[in-house]
Amino acid sequence: MLWRKYLAECGPIEEQTEPSLVFHAGLDLETQFEVFRLNADWLRRISKAILSSEEWDLFLVQIHIVDWAHHLLHGSIDPRHPGYDPATASYCRRLLLESYQLADSLVGEVEKVLSSNADLVVLGDHGQDLQHSTFRINEWLAAEGFLTWSGSASEVDWESTRAYATGNYIYLNIEGREPTGCVAPSQRESLRDAIVDRLLKLVDPATGSRVVLIAGDKREFELLGANGEGVGDVVFCLCSGYQATNGRGAVFSATVPLAEFTSGHDHFWPLDPRIHTRMFAAGPRFRTNYAHQRAAHVCDVAPTLCAALGIRPPRHAEGRALTELFAVQDDVAADAHPLPAPLGLGL
Repeated sequence: MLWRKYLAECGPIEEQTEPSLVFHAGLDLETQFEVFRLNADWLRRISKAILSSEEWDLFLVQIHIVDWAHHLLHGSIDPRHPGYDPATASYCRRLLLESYQLADSLVGEVEKVLSSNADLVVLGDHGQDLQHSTFRINEWLAAEGFLTWSGSASEVDWESTRAYATGNYIYLNIEGREPTGCVAPSQRESLRDAIVDRLLKLVDPATGSRVVLIAGDKREFELLGANGEGVGDVVFCLCSGYQATNGRGAVFSATVPLAEFTSGHDHFWPLDPRIHTRMFAAGPRFRTNYAHQRAAHVCDVAPTLCAALGIRPPRHAEGRALTELFAVQDDVAADAHPLPAPLGLGL
């Protein structure tokens, strides 16, 4: 069996790279990065072994340590964080750089074993932004009279709650739609407008600065893909530095560097350049020394790789093939072509 073969050749995977043990005083930073190094080293070994001994058309590998390193270290290297300490910033910055170097070493190991007709794509899934403050959105809804807690616990009294938040969506408790709906459909728009208005006027009492960058009816966010059935009635995005959570506690609390996440990628304005990522592609299928001049959507990646492979994208794919990236422009239709042997590397 394949797993027995590669277990004998590459050893067991070091998979648990999430830094919660650091937050709970189980590991120091150096030990956490030793775990990162073990993970990157195993990914290098297994990638080289598979690419060298198996027949493949598409090879994908994910490395997560850069994401974890940002969540762990961002507040320690960003002077905007109130807990920023210049004395430790250079050390944390060096560790963050090492996480990128470890990922780069994986790309280099893969590149060494590729044939001349293979394409190599390196892709990040998102950027990161500082999280200096946690905003407990449901506590705020309760303080504004839109939500009622059942006692002192985290349970909600649904029969008297008019709105509830998960992430950066707020759902209205509409009669006939929700099991315990208490908001008449005729009151939906006025309730929505009241919540949006108060969100946009919300300021952090500690700084006097705005907390919510944008908020509105979910239909206003259709172009960003936030208008599906599972999306809340109200969508909001927070200003840089804030991230929403659903649990109980103080409405606002400062994050603590090296004790909890101090960066994130949820609840922020998705068009903010800080949330953007990069895709690099090289090989015979792609143009040389070409830089795309505008931002593209993450959902364009799958159709683009399908075009590079010469296959149709899935019917449910929402994006488009970025044909301007290809060296031969008239040979990248979405129709099926004879299958080449490119490589896709997802990071």
